[in-house]
Amino acid sequence: MDLRNHFDLAHLLGHPPFDHMASAIAVYEEANLKRLFSPDQHHPGHWMFRGADVEGLRRLELRHCIYAVVMYQAMMEKIPYFMPTMGKNFKATASLEFKGSWMAMLAQIPNQADKQSAIGAFERYHADIYVAMRNPIVHGRKQVDIDNVNRIRMPAVHAGMRSGWAAYDALLTAAFAPDQVHQPSWSVMCESHSVPVELDPQDYPDLMELSAQYNRRHLDWCNKLGGAGAA
Repeated sequence: MDLRNHFDLAHLLGHPPFDHMASAIAVYEEANLKRLFSPDQHHPGHWMFRGADVEGLRRLELRHCIYAVVMYQAMMEKIPYFMPTMGKNFKATASLEFKGSWMAMLAQIPNQADKQSAIGAFERYHADIYVAMRNPIVHGRKQVDIDNVNRIRMPAVHAGMRSGWAAYDALLTAAFAPDQVHQPSWSVMCESHSVPVELDPQDYPDLMELSAQYNRRHLDWCNKLGGAGAA
């Protein structure tokens, strides 16, 4: 079926990021099943191999996080341009860059408390996803941009997406009021894609650091064996 409008396109773009988020979370589930979070549960002779296992899972996590960030941002780019077609409470604004177009829409939310909450949510999204992740991925030209991409982790992507969705929900709530009541839909999107609505970052240790820990332990163990042999 052909797309009818920009809302259809945003809807199409909005679902895959949650699928990629689910895949990034599955990486940690696999690590847990293999008992990789606890080096002491493995024989020292296996630490090098387990470190390689963790490094491979980290590459999968990063890949899915990059896909989630890029596609989610594509959805966020569309929202200010179709919002004036939703309900009757928003007016179209002149074409602006990404943050400006969003701020112009958010400024039209009539309830002051809702407006400030939505602006705060969007600003968190802008800082944590758009600036810290999307820009290094899409526009990065220097080594520092690669370093920033390599720092992207699933818990931060989940939190950033949630902030962006909160801002989107606020726009939809204002767009349909007072004739319709819009129910916040973050939990609906998460549950339909098998993504936890909330995450505790402590449940998701840094896989690169964990891989490095395995490697350090392996080297220390080899040095200890070498020293014992020399003695």
